Amino acid sequence: MTNITIPDSVTTIGNNAFNNCHSLQSITIPDSVTHIGNLAFNNCTSLESVTIGSGLTAIGQFFYNCYNLKNVTISQCFMYIS
Repeated sequence: MTNITIPDSVTTIGNNAFNNCHSLQSITIPDSVTHIGNLAFNNCTSLESVTIGSGLTAIGQFFYNCYNLKNVTISQCFMYIS
């Protein structure tokens, strides 16, 4: 799995949801997602691009160990949670 587009029916991405997905290169998160849990993309070492929709209101530490991340597009500001 290298590219993921989360469907509009999803509202939450849980803790460790994509933990250790080493082949994941890009992800698109729609406006319907309001919360991304801690370490949702932990150790996604090939992740290069993330697009986050405008619905996000809370986010945990989810770019941890994403060493190749080059592009993050965020539609709005959000609140950080730990």
